[in-house]
Amino acid sequence: MKMKALCEITGLTRKTILYYEEQGFVSPEKTRINGRDYRDYSDTDARKLLDVSTLRKCGFSIEEIKRMQINPEDVHGIFLELKNRLHQQKSELEAVLRRLENIPEQNIRDVQSLVGELRDTAEPLPLPEQDLNPHFLHLDKIEAELDGAQKPSKYHEDTRPVEIDQDHIVMDARFGRKKLLDDIKEDFQEVPHYGVPEKPCGPKWLGFVKGIAILALVLFFFDMMQASRWGITSKPFLTDIAIMGGLAAVITGITLIQKRAK
Repeated sequence: MKMKALCEITGLTRKTILYYEEQGFVSPEKTRINGRDYRDYSDTDARKLLDVSTLRKCGFSIEEIKRMQINPEDVHGIFLELKNRLHQQKSELEAVLRRLENIPEQNIRDVQSLVGELRDTAEPLPLPEQDLNPHFLHLDKIEAELDGAQKPSKYHEDTRPVEIDQDHIVMDARFGRKKLLDDIKEDFQEVPHYGVPEKPCGPKWLGFVKGIAILALVLFFFDMMQASRWGITSKPFLTDIAIMGGLAAVITGITLIQKRAK
């Protein structure tokens, strides 16, 4: 069945279904047509989604549901954990409600006055789980890929890897290319030098320029992806393509110079 029919059967929104799919609860058949994936859900997928939504409405977390599906022997223990957790939440909510009922309405003039009235009540209470362990799925994935891509240099085996603020790589182009490049330059300047001898591979400044060019190429790639929304013939898209071509030429030229200098 298609997404629209699945939404009608389960009562779930399209975003919720895609979220549950991303979490691995269902894996529909996909047909790629003209660069776009078309999903085909089964009756089993609909049942699984209804099961997950039922458990979520009752307070089970995504991770708890996954654990119960993978290890049925854990179901009883997780059930008891939820019951105890709900009793604790009930006690905490009742304490907050009692405090709210005892606050004179005329005392609430702004946010600070509300905070002042609730501070003592909130002090022993925990933050919501979502606040304690927020999930940044796409950013976490990018950072994991970047961490895995860092390999020790064959010329500096005893040095620490260069640490560059990874936020620069995923920052939106609206903050300005000049600011991003200036910040990247500062990251390079702050890298400590440990005095490890280098093999001759051309002037040291060439390596610095090459690093800047590579990072700039990455930034313009993300900028190009955004510009593609206006079409591949739009001026911003073509401008980014031209700049990326120039940066690639610079990187290639420096690489050749370094190889000749070895």
